[in-house]
Amino acid sequence: MISAFSYFIETFATLFVATGTLSVIPLFISMTPEYSAEERMKTVRTAIFVAVGVLLFFVLTGQYFFDFLGISMDSFRIAGGILIFVIGFDMLRSQDPNDNIKKEGISSKKAGSSKDLAITPLAVPMMVGPGCISASILRKAEAANQFETILFFVCVFVFFAAFYILFHFASNGAKWLRPMVLRLSYRLSGLVLTAMAIQFIIDGFLGIRVSLAAAAKLAVQ
Repeated sequence: MISAFSYFIETFATLFVATGTLSVIPLFISMTPEYSAEERMKTVRTAIFVAVGVLLFFVLTGQYFFDFLGISMDSFRIAGGILIFVIGFDMLRSQDPNDNIKKEGISSKKAGSSKDLAITPLAVPMMVGPGCISASILRKAEAANQFETILFFVCVFVFFAAFYILFHFASNGAKWLRPMVLRLSYRLSGLVLTAMAIQFIIDGFLGIRVSLAAAAKLAVQ
């Protein structure tokens, strides 16, 4: 039970960091200066539905896709770890991966419909980008049993429900979203993300080492 609880908390933390929750929200607010709170929340609802759908699609089909291409999960752990490390390192250096998106969004303001904005760039890639998809696939693969697999999907829905609540407070002018707090949380998220990435890479190499040792043992026999 303790193991399952730890898995749930770690998965939630992974999603929180990988989506860059506290950086996505102010970016969205700055991209929609002419939107009312009601219009923002309508856009957010659409974006969350799209983001959940995209994430679940990759999580559910990722393993089959890898098997079809002959890619092992350990190889994906290493590749995903490198990708997540790059994103986290950029966050530590305060280089927001969404800088270009932010600039385009602010310049265009309401050039497109709220539905277009909800799908891209808000849902993809701001909410669900390569780092989030990679981390989610790895977390599901690390589920020790069927119960933890179910917990993973529960965690996804709980996380995006919490994401929606944070958007609600931000859209209605929450005062705690101060620039200094956002910068600090952004860098701390980057630190956590790089640490997670290194662990993914180590686990990947250890898994490959075990597989090679088992293959060598069978060859000798």
